[in-house]
Amino acid sequence: MPVVFTPNPAGIARMSRDNEFRSFMERVAREMEQEAQAIAPVSTGAYRESLRGVAEMGRDGWEAKLTTDSPYWPFLEFGTSDTPMFATLRTTLSMVRV
Repeated sequence: MPVVFTPNPAGIARMSRDNEFRSFMERVAREMEQEAQAIAPVSTGAYRESLRGVAEMGRDGWEAKLTTDSPYWPFLEFGTSDTPMFATLRTTLSMVRV
């Protein structure tokens, strides 16, 4: 008979709010920031420098997020009629393995 692991939702909720998990999410956030900055298109460097990996407490526990405050990030991410699609954020998220 196979043994099936069934996670305890209460235990997972506690773990996701733990300081060790916070440290792990901070490391993931730093890795996302470094990866994004390494592949970001550079004209002036402002977009690359605006990319930030942050760990924040979300509704379900600690989360690692990749953010930018650049007003033109959508044009670089998705492209325009005269700007190619760079997809820096989406590519980074697909590269980082947790």
